[in-house]
Amino acid sequence: MSATEQGRMLADAMESFHNHLRDAQRLIDQVQGLTPQERADGYAYLMGLMVNIVQSAMANVDPIHPQFRRGQDTFSKFGLDNPDNLYGGAHIDDTGEYRIRGTRGTATDFLFQIIAGNPGDGSLATVVSQLDLDAIKFEPDGSYEIIVSREPQPGNWLRSGPGASLIVLRQCFGDDWPHQRKGEILIERIGAEGTPAPVPTPEQVARRISEAGRLLATHVRYWIDFNNNMVGPTPVNAIAKPWPTVGGIAGQFISAGKYNLADEEALVLTFEPVTARYANILLADLWWFITYDYRDRQTSYALPGQAWQSGDGKYRYVVSKQDTGAPNWLDTCGRPRGTIFLRWQGVSGAQPQQPNAKVVKAAEVRSELAQGDPVITPQERRRRIAARSEAISRRYGI
Repeated sequence: MSATEQGRMLADAMESFHNHLRDAQRLIDQVQGLTPQERADGYAYLMGLMVNIVQSAMANVDPIHPQFRRGQDTFSKFGLDNPDNLYGGAHIDDTGEYRIRGTRGTATDFLFQIIAGNPGDGSLATVVSQLDLDAIKFEPDGSYEIIVSREPQPGNWLRSGPGASLIVLRQCFGDDWPHQRKGEILIERIGAEGTPAPVPTPEQVARRISEAGRLLATHVRYWIDFNNNMVGPTPVNAIAKPWPTVGGIAGQFISAGKYNLADEEALVLTFEPVTARYANILLADLWWFITYDYRDRQTSYALPGQAWQSGDGKYRYVVSKQDTGAPNWLDTCGRPRGTIFLRWQGVSGAQPQQPNAKVVKAAEVRSELAQGDPVITPQERRRRIAARSEAISRRYGI
């Protein structure tokens, strides 16, 4: 291919990317009944998703020289990202063997998955295998090594298979954020250690730019449809009966609902306790499947360690614009309607049940709480949010 042809190919790839970006914007613009704030949220979501997908499609995609890169963060979000997770991913191919080395850190839950396909590229992709906290063997100092291969290996083994293209790591900080620390993680292809990485050719760069654009529009379309199909049918000002997850983490239960509240109203959710390694509840927007600000607003709680459990054993959450002083207040961030989402991981014993839900005046919330539930003062709330902010800064910082 001549230099002129290569230049034209690269220009065409950029034009294709711009066209896909415009297609993604049109998908957002076509949603009926958006308020200006909801449209602004949609555009911010699109910008963050673009950052995420461009990096995923173009940065460290050589499976001979893999590297774990951070997934979603406080800006680049999609698919109801978990506020308690630090996501990481590394590109592989299904012919190679890989060595993962790292340190445990103090995460509440910790698991690897091998994925075939691309989550959001028309599906949730396929989970080839999973290795979680219960199965990983750690050294006394918290270090570990995992071999990724098709054939079984002694020690920690993560099974690869046909179509395997991505290793995903979730470090889940579901306890006391300010005192939890992330672990380190490295990956190398066995037999390729120390070899020089090739410079991407113009053809490869063009393909990656075009693929980034295609994935961007496909992701936006997929998650709008997924949201409509999964959250759309769920009740308003209530939570659906929990169900086993499809895709994502094996053995996980999830549930969802919507809220639609006036400024002076509150939604009180009462849950029976569940024995689980980890669980959480969060608020997200109604349309784009992105979480509200969890760094500087109280928009999520994790179990164990964050939510208040009443003396009768139940958990009561209050969804409202106003801070009523309830110990488990979920801040709507001024958005009168949105999504409520829940996860339970490592459930043992009884499965999670559908909670009781009741809309009351914000001034009447105290009468719906259990005797002995504390009142959280504005000063204490600020202290808690400051601790969240510091913890998230440590998790994503340098």
